[in-house]
Amino acid sequence: MNFKLSAVEKRIVIGTIFCISFITANIITTKLINLEFIHLMIPAGILIYPLVFVLTSVMTEAYGERVAQRTLIIGICFNLFFLFTVMLVAYLPSPPGYMGDKHLRFVFGAAPRFFVAGIAGYFAGNLVNAHLTAIVAQRSGGSDSSLKNLFAIAVGILVDIIVFIGVSYIGIIPVGTIAYMVFNYWIINIVWI
Repeated sequence: MNFKLSAVEKRIVIGTIFCISFITANIITTKLINLEFIHLMIPAGILIYPLVFVLTSVMTEAYGERVAQRTLIIGICFNLFFLFTVMLVAYLPSPPGYMGDKHLRFVFGAAPRFFVAGIAGYFAGNLVNAHLTAIVAQRSGGSDSSLKNLFAIAVGILVDIIVFIGVSYIGIIPVGTIAYMVFNYWIINIVWI
């Protein structure tokens, strides 16, 4: 069996992993992780979300800013489809004695709020990331730009986190705690990449 992928197949694989990572991050973000021993509280999406930024940079460098932007839009469309489907399923009637509705609604009940926050942060952060990556690629003239790409990813992640956590938790968690969460989430993302 030949596992050598064509350029189109590679693009499909990268785009698919990108979309799955984005959807997964939005699902698991409903859980806050509280590591009391280091005074750290962060959304669980941190476990997968940095991959979205890395893949944005890969797509931008390999296929251009326009392809990366189109993939962002496709990711949002898939996320909307997923959100619509789970919300529909969560509120359709169940047979008597079925106990899962309460849990399903708990997990996915906050999904619209996180989706809106996620989309706002996603667009802001990933578009900044794609744009900065394109600038770095253009100015580096093909020379090694790994460190500069990390800078583009770090700035994009920071923009995303500020928007996402701000929209998600303003009015629910004190502003100081939100700022602390933003800082910690950003540092963990930087370490992750």
